[in-house]
Amino acid sequence: MIFTYQPFISWPFFFGILTAVSLAGLVPLVFQWRKGLAGIRLAIRAGLFFLFLVCLSMLIFRPMRTLDPQAPGVLVIGQNIDRSELAFWKDSLKIRRTVALEDFEGSESKVYLLAHSIEREESFRLANQDFEWILPEKHGLVTALSWKGYLRKGEVQRLGFRVFSEKDSAKLQISGNEKGELVLQKGWNSGILEFFPTGLGKAEFPLVLDADTLAPIRFHIGASHPKSYHFQLDFPSMEIRTLANWLREKGERVGEEIRLSRETILQTPGKYDSLQVLFVDPAQLNQKSVQELVKSGNAALVVLNVSQPAETALQLNRLFGTDFQVEKSGPDESRRLENGLEALPYQWTDKTEQKLLQERTIALQYAGSSPIAVTLIPSSFPLILQDKKAEYESIWGEILGLLEPDEEKSFAIEAPVLQAFSSEIQVFSTDSLPDLLPVGQDTISMKISSVNPFQSSGIWTSSDSAWAESGEDLSFYSYTPEQFPQITTSMLLQEIQNQKTKLGALAQSGKSLISPWIWIIGMCLTLGLMWLEPKVSYSFF
Repeated sequence: MIFTYQPFISWPFFFGILTAVSLAGLVPLVFQWRKGLAGIRLAIRAGLFFLFLVCLSMLIFRPMRTLDPQAPGVLVIGQNIDRSELAFWKDSLKIRRTVALEDFEGSESKVYLLAHSIEREESFRLANQDFEWILPEKHGLVTALSWKGYLRKGEVQRLGFRVFSEKDSAKLQISGNEKGELVLQKGWNSGILEFFPTGLGKAEFPLVLDADTLAPIRFHIGASHPKSYHFQLDFPSMEIRTLANWLREKGERVGEEIRLSRETILQTPGKYDSLQVLFVDPAQLNQKSVQELVKSGNAALVVLNVSQPAETALQLNRLFGTDFQVEKSGPDESRRLENGLEALPYQWTDKTEQKLLQERTIALQYAGSSPIAVTLIPSSFPLILQDKKAEYESIWGEILGLLEPDEEKSFAIEAPVLQAFSSEIQVFSTDSLPDLLPVGQDTISMKISSVNPFQSSGIWTSSDSAWAESGEDLSFYSYTPEQFPQITTSMLLQEIQNQKTKLGALAQSGKSLISPWIWIIGMCLTLGLMWLEPKVSYSFF
């Protein structure tokens, strides 16, 4: 172990203070010596004053001990660790010293924590330690999960995960959702699982690895505020009718303008002043009203029924300054997508300013403030006929989720929310932001963001494991630490690491500051003894 120093004042100030204190203490001793004070008393007083100077100097010096990276570490063992597992890690790390976590009192060398999980009280034993967590590997272990605790209907849910699999080709999926499925490899797997939840209000979707349920994924689905959609096309079709009916089922406002001939126009009410998404076929791009609507930024544009992709791409580029470009995907007259739909034998060229969806059959790019989407899928309604409504909703939900403007009011909280851990709740509103937000039995004080005036946030610490209601259309779910033991342990250890990070470079360099209370107590003791010494007789000398 190596000792170094990091004084909190400059060297000139230190020597100035030390000189002043030394003179204040030594001058009286000189006068006492001249008056004939007994040598034993003089030696004791000088010794006590010297100890006081040492404690004062150490308090200013701030001595630190540097851990030796070559020193053998210590293996700290949690509960329910198999002997074979313990022997394996002792041999792998070449460590002889082992100690149970409940008996661990600290170490000057590196600490290896071998544990399935730990409690909050046990985590305090690792404070100010250089430690590494070793988790015994087991099929289905989950060390990280994250998802949105609140989302709007039609919005995609993204589930971040870190899961261990003992075999290749294990399937991680959201039960009952065809899109929410990934194939894992042997070992630790990290990624994002996307799916489109259905329903409104409190929702629960099991996360399943093969046939085993890993966790219930709970969140709140809020109703979307009705938006305005308008179809302007040259002829009716089953594709348009299905899409319009699906939007109406979601509670959206839909208008249609179908031109059957030069004199005949089939029109249904619903062309609103607050138009947000406009569906057209390529022939409508020549209409001045369509061009002005997009260029003014008042609506998003979706181009359907495309038969000549190259010509449509050139027309969009000329009218709106976009950079759409297609390329032939193969010699066939069509190509089949993974979801079973037929698409034109083209695919969009990947561009940095564009987002490509559905195997590069749908491209989206902003023209100013208006998003423009073009699809090469002639018909998506067969999915409805095949009873694959979830797949149909995933296609159009993803497209419209990128096109629709933000809600007037929305909420955000990262899940899972764990009991006794703090979580941040964010409120977004273009109208007014609340000063207080009731959540279950608690009331949270909200603070408006200094960067975004339409956002406020507050900290919620859940005390129960249940749904916490916040008004009629909002609720959050809180889990117990026992439901996610490895995630809880990871969060507890991260808290310890964050405390070390707050110490700055000191903690990052493997240096440990010797407690200043040692020197403060030493100064108090020496001053007390210096006050007591004149009152003590030395008759035994």
